[in-house]
Amino acid sequence: MQTISQALTVVGPGVGAVIAYLAVAALLVSVSPLIAAVVLLGIPTIVMLVGPLLTRLQGTETE
Repeated sequence: MQTISQALTVVGPGVGAVIAYLAVAALLVSVSPLIAAVVLLGIPTIVMLVGPLLTRLQGTETE
């Protein structure tokens, strides 16, 4: 039973994030496809670029 609860704790927020991303994508496309493309492609790109920098910063703070 504990394994099931741990799995749901890990998977739940991920599923919620995907659903929210798709809902925002649908709303943005209905408003402006160009803005939707910029936001939906730009945000993950920024996260991929800044993520490693934040990891290094967090490592420096713990020292």
